[in-house]
Amino acid sequence: MDDAAKEREEKDAALYAAVFGLTYQQVAAFAQFFMTSTQFSTKHGVKGDEFDTVLVVLDDAGAAWNFYSFDKYLSGTDETANPGRAKRSRNVFYVCCSRARQRLAVIDLSGASTAKAERMRTLFGVDRCHEV
Repeated sequence: MDDAAKEREEKDAALYAAVFGLTYQQVAAFAQFFMTSTQFSTKHGVKGDEFDTVLVVLDDAGAAWNFYSFDKYLSGTDETANPGRAKRSRNVFYVCCSRARQRLAVIDLSGASTAKAERMRTLFGVDRCHEV
């Protein structure tokens, strides 16, 4: 196991220890809040739902995974380098964007590139894409 994998395993163990250290009342209170009192969800949590307005925030750098890469999906670099991850990223991106009934905004925190801008214009239309 390399150093990065060891560090990830240690962080996971610390997280699990903290979660298992919570009381039932704390977990139940969080679940109640999450299920009834917040308008936010994960990409996987919205599957099958619809909303009038959807804001999708893409942040590969802030995520601790390598199962998806929205940056590499949008830039096209995963098409040949990692086609499995490209397909998973495309599918979950579709889930996110197809939840909107009326208004959709996608914010990509990974940084702009010509390839990503072109992909977004292809997906959503030239008049619907704005770089800020």
